[in-house]
Amino acid sequence: MTVANMPERPKNQKFIRLTGTAAFPKDTTGEALLLQDYSKKRVGSKFILVAEATYPKYLPIMLKSRGIITELGGILSHAAIVAREFKIPCIVGVKGATSKIKTGDKIIIRKSGVVLVEPARK
Repeated sequence: MTVANMPERPKNQKFIRLTGTAAFPKDTTGEALLLQDYSKKRVGSKFILVAEATYPKYLPIMLKSRGIITELGGILSHAAIVAREFKIPCIVGVKGATSKIKTGDKIIIRKSGVVLVEPARK
């Protein structure tokens, strides 16, 4: 089953559903990486960056990510502009993203602005 064919709320799984504004609407999946955990962990290219907000100094990590989720900002925020320029799926204005999403959680970004979070098993 591809990401595009996945139901909005997968059955038999406990997902946390968050919403925001799609800055670059495209479906994707990946493992969450909170910005504050970036220096502590070696990362590949299959992560979704989760941050309160982004700034120009974060551009290198943003370009390595599969997607971007921010708590703050709108369609004219730094994250949104970079996402559109480089065609990276991005959801901005996701209330409580950095408190509800932890590094290692499985993330599904929907082009509708929905973020589904499956907490990582400990």
